[in-house]
Amino acid sequence: MCGVLMLRRKAYDRLVEWKGRQDHKSLLIRGQRQVGKTFIIREFSKTYENSTYVDLSSNARMRRAFRDSIEVEDVLEALMLQDRTFDPYSGRCLIILDEIQSSPWARQALKSFTEDGRFDVIASGSLLDVPLRARAYDESDERDERGRDDAVPLIPVGYEEHMRMYSLDFEEFLWAKGYGDATIAKVRESIRQRVPLSGVLLDAMNDEFREYTMFGGMPEPVSKLVAGEGLRSVIKAMDDVVASNYNDISKYAEEGEVLKIRKTLESIPMQLSQSNKKFMYSRIEGNRKSREGARKYQESLLWIEGSGIGNMCHQLRDITVPVSMSSNPDQFKVYISDTGMLVRMMDGDGVRAMDAIRTGDIGFNQGSLTENVVAECLMKSGIDRNYYIHRKEPGRMELDFVIDLGSETAAIEVKSGRDREAPSLSKTIGDGRFQRRLMFERSNISVDENGVEHYPLFAAAFVRDMGRSDDWVEDYSCRRAEPGRGL
Repeated sequence: MCGVLMLRRKAYDRLVEWKGRQDHKSLLIRGQRQVGKTFIIREFSKTYENSTYVDLSSNARMRRAFRDSIEVEDVLEALMLQDRTFDPYSGRCLIILDEIQSSPWARQALKSFTEDGRFDVIASGSLLDVPLRARAYDESDERDERGRDDAVPLIPVGYEEHMRMYSLDFEEFLWAKGYGDATIAKVRESIRQRVPLSGVLLDAMNDEFREYTMFGGMPEPVSKLVAGEGLRSVIKAMDDVVASNYNDISKYAEEGEVLKIRKTLESIPMQLSQSNKKFMYSRIEGNRKSREGARKYQESLLWIEGSGIGNMCHQLRDITVPVSMSSNPDQFKVYISDTGMLVRMMDGDGVRAMDAIRTGDIGFNQGSLTENVVAECLMKSGIDRNYYIHRKEPGRMELDFVIDLGSETAAIEVKSGRDREAPSLSKTIGDGRFQRRLMFERSNISVDENGVEHYPLFAAAFVRDMGRSDDWVEDYSCRRAEPGRGL
């Protein structure tokens, strides 16, 4: 994260809340590579009298220490030997265990520290939800004298709190660009009240959202953009993000899975460019025998999802309450979790995709990029993503997203161009299964005569403000976070 500006992140406030609770457990932060986990934790460590940092992916000595003992006093002794400035008994201290997926014994030690209660521990990892290569790093020190691997310890269930961290959401992007809370509050209030924004504010937000779609929310590219380092420098940072994810596949995935995972990941931009954006295993190799493709590539797709690169959106069998109860695990779309990554994956040799976003050229798969960034906004808002297709006449409809908007079921259509026709959304009018109809498009905020709510595309980032005020519990504490769920 070298060269990254100190960006304002919501995760920092959650860390402050975690520290302030007397009953907190050891904290485990999940998140895709390069979303800013390490940077924000190290900044947060400055609020402590004493802290120490360990990168377990590169520190074989500490991996060995955890393997030898997970008792608190033994771990503290090892930490003081490797960081001689660290004094855990002088004031309140924080222990940071980065890349904790590299040592299951360190993960098990979180139980010991939670039970002890004297020390704060934050662990983080990018690949905690994927099967790792058995020898993904040099671990000869994790074999006993007979040369056998030690049994991998169990995950310390009940002794961890979990927090999911993503790349910058659109509000954080606006903060990075210098917008104050008062301006963003005006946007939020207009969305809540469903009244149009002023022309000046609308134009400004549209411009910023185009940049957000083009460059994504990864901290390093955003920092370079804000610092005015030029397009070439920003694009290089974006490409470095993509490359680091491919490097992780090569380093951590089982050897027999590396090529399959890469092929699966490389197919996602093509899958999204189809009129039917549903993910099809047969498209990976152009093999029409889809069942063979599923058997061959299913584990690869799970790896992509578990690493945080993929943003899954499942088809609904029916409209139920909550909608996720009818989610079909075998039918889904796969979006990329950061749209800036998708832009570079679509257009690695130039800036055509960026030009298309900037000019509104729908001829360059603009629809897939727009749908991807809306899915990203929903994900970062903690909203489950689902879509619905009903092909039987006369009620044929294809809804881009169906979500639980608080206590109401909302149908969503996304429009990238100027066409405001929404035949599928129109068919939900009078359908008692849907209480809300939202359209994200190139427009201002309005409600038409049929009750369809029209919002500019960037409003997807503030979807929670569209719910009723009593629908949301405004508690983003780490205590309520669960693995795999956004905060």
